[in-house]
Amino acid sequence: MTDPQPWLLAYDVSDDRRRVRLFKLLKSYGMPLQRSLFLCYLSTVQKGRLLADLADFQWDTNDCVHVGRVASLARQDRCAGPVLLRAEPCCVME
Repeated sequence: MTDPQPWLLAYDVSDDRRRVRLFKLLKSYGMPLQRSLFLCYLSTVQKGRLLADLADFQWDTNDCVHVGRVASLARQDRCAGPVLLRAEPCCVME
C-alpha cells in the first residue's frame, strides 16, 4: 500500500440535501477546510473508493466536484508546507 497523498476536493452543489450528503461523504475521507473544500490524505485504495463513491453519487446537471493532488513546493517562499494544486485535475464530475 502506498503512503497517503494529499488531495483537495472542491464542489459546487445546488441542492441542500445533496450538498449535506456530499459533505458527510467527504468528511468520512478528510477534513473540511471551508464549506465546499476538503483536504484528504488518501492511499491509492482510498482514492479509488472515493472516486467510486463520487461516481455513484446522485448528481444534478448543475453540480460539479473537482479533485486534484496537492504538490509540495519546490522551494520555500513564505510557506512551510504543501500548498500548490497540480495543474491538471484528477477527476471532474459535471
